Amino acid sequence: MSACQLAISQNNKAVSLIESGEYQSAIENLSLAVHSFKNLLNDADRTTALETNIDEQMAETTSLLSEDKTHFLYGHAIRIPQDFGETSNECTMISCMVVFNLALAHHLLSGGLVDEEDEHDHASDNQTACGSTELLKAQKLYEIALTMHKDVSPHKKDVVFLLAIFNNLGLVHRQLHDMEASGKCFQHVLSTLMCLTDAGQVSQLSNKLDGFFVNVTGLISKTTVARAA
Repeated sequence: MSACQLAISQNNKAVSLIESGEYQSAIENLSLAVHSFKNLLNDADRTTALETNIDEQMAETTSLLSEDKTHFLYGHAIRIPQDFGETSNECTMISCMVVFNLALAHHLLSGGLVDEEDEHDHASDNQTACGSTELLKAQKLYEIALTMHKDVSPHKKDVVFLLAIFNNLGLVHRQLHDMEASGKCFQHVLSTLMCLTDAGQVSQLSNKLDGFFVNVTGLISKTTVARAA
């Protein structure tokens, strides 16, 4: 098994752990995978064009709604095909997915869709502080995944992947009570969804986009009123 295949195996094992709710163990496996890809990026072939995209690996957005169905978290970790190559671009693209998975694991470990103030009502100060720490880690990792994606494929859309990052990042900011930053993230989600609607692409991607409309329903109403005015 090559170093790249080993790192992918570590990622995919972590995906199974996330699916079973074992977030801390998933974080440990994903941290190993991230370290492996750092080494691979130093040695990878940098001449081969990137032929695959992240959206092909993204799951349908059919889960992780809040109990009142007003907030949606993209909670599907990305499983990576074992036969991906070891070119520089592919390693960077795979790293994007691994870093996203690591961000998601920290996000879910924090409590997922639970607001900090709600969590504080049922937890000790130490548990609340731990949740804040995990949210801050998730925020940083989502941002790193976004930056890495821009570096490896500035002209590729990977619409679902980017929607997942901005959607989840908006939730993290909201949970940390940074409503301005949260609003900017959800505004980006809304703008992307409106562009897809105008281009007639929503129907063909509907099974992967439905959840993202949940968090921007209020913004859609405001936009509709503003257009009418």
